[in-house]
Amino acid sequence: MSSASVVRSLVDKYPTGQIFTYNDLTCDKAAAAIELSRLYKKGAIQKLTRGRFYKAAEGMFGPIRPTEEAILQAYKKSAQGYETGLMAYNRLGLTTQIPSVIEIATTMEPRTIMIGNTKIKLVRQRRSPKKSNVQLLQILDALRQIKKIPDATPSDVLINIKGIITLLSDVEKKELSKLVLDFTPRTRALVGAILEELDCKQYTDAIKQSLNTTTTFRLRINESVLKYGRSWKIL
Repeated sequence: MSSASVVRSLVDKYPTGQIFTYNDLTCDKAAAAIELSRLYKKGAIQKLTRGRFYKAAEGMFGPIRPTEEAILQAYKKSAQGYETGLMAYNRLGLTTQIPSVIEIATTMEPRTIMIGNTKIKLVRQRRSPKKSNVQLLQILDALRQIKKIPDATPSDVLINIKGIITLLSDVEKKELSKLVLDFTPRTRALVGAILEELDCKQYTDAIKQSLNTTTTFRLRINESVLKYGRSWKIL
């Protein structure tokens, strides 16, 4: 089978609307570039941006572009990042607002990309995610931005996040206590207080030691919402 035939057979396996790049094709990259260019010129595939292609279904007004979700998944994969910001907080049930900008946390250089009407913002995250810890990182991002989440008070956010953390396994709670050490002192204090309230004090020692004992965090959180907030200097 020729190189061109190999590329075409690999492309044929992709469903319409799914985005792929040269690197996604398990074949010679030079041959892939040549054949994808040829298929694009023939109209067999469409180009989303440079190096990103998709097979389009035909609509009443021409080829149908990929969905925002497909674009998001493609950029998360290429940026080796995860979804954060309002979209993630909405899916966690922390806000009802739908974002106009999709944020992806990544170790890559921060920048904003426009794909048609979709704006994607790459934001800095020092830790590369694994599939198993994406939700944990999203929880920590939400706690870090607890005062900036729309349609919710810090107390609302804490109540919901405590509910989510309660359902985590012991392994996940332990991982959460390790991941939070890369986050802000206030985020660390919040996680420490939540874990202590959930009888997971065995995971809080390193968090406590990482905090300045004289620093306080003013969030106006009632003790009925965060039982051990005062002992973690959350006021």
